[in-house]
Order: sequence, then C-alpha cells, then structure tokens
Amino acid sequence: MKPELLKADQGGDFKTKLIILIPFIAIVLLKFLSEHLSGTFSIIAGYISIMYCVQTLRRTNYKPPYKISSPDQAINTECVLCVSPVDTIKVAYLPCKHAFCIDCLEKWLMRFSKCPYCCQPISYDASFADLTSPSQPNIF
Repeated sequence: MKPELLKADQGGDFKTKLIILIPFIAIVLLKFLSEHLSGTFSIIAGYISIMYCVQTLRRTNYKPPYKISSPDQAINTECVLCVSPVDTIKVAYLPCKHAFCIDCLEKWLMRFSKCPYCCQPISYDASFADLTSPSQPNIF
C-alpha cells in the first residue's frame, strides 16, 4: 500500500486510519501464514489471532432483555463459567449473542475456540470485530 493512500483526508487523520488498518492486515497475514505453514508457527499464529479476538469482544454493562416485575419472572442471569450473577458486571458478547463475564470469557477463549454455552465454533476473522449489539442477548 502506498503511503499517500494513508494521508489525512475526508476528515480522518493518519493515526486513525492506521489504527483501523493494522488489525485487518494482521488478521489477513496470520490467516495466510497459518494456511501455508505448519508446525510451531501455525500454533503461534493461532494464539495471536485468539488474542486479537479477545481484544475485539463487544463489552457492555448487562441490561435485562425485559423488565422483571416479580421474582417469578427472573431469568437465569448467571455466567455459566463462574456461576456469578451478571446483573452488576460488565459482560462480553460472542457472535452467537451469548454473554459472559469478560474475565471468564477471555480465559475460556485462550483454551477453546467455541461458545461455552452452545458450543458454536468461533472464527477469528475480521468480521468478528464488527459485532453489533444484540437485540435480545442470550444470558445463561
């Protein structure tokens, strides 16, 4: 890529464009290297992509999907990893829209590449960073 393509224009500055561009380039490079190389480097590339995935998780304060007017209506709002209530902590969402304690989920993703609740595989690609706010989060 030519340096002049990264010059400030259209209201954005060089630093902002670089911050956006570097993770995308890193993911493309890691994907290429892991597909074409085997052994130790492939393992390292996978670990780095998992680290990037953990950093791009959408994080927010937990909000119940609907107003609870009585204890009978309460849904299970515990993190399945640590069994702590998630009503007062920050949570992170996976692409399958399940939410977990941030610390628990980061530790889980360092060991497994699937959702702890539904076991849906998690792909570590550029689209992971573009998660949108789920309309009905799945807290289990």
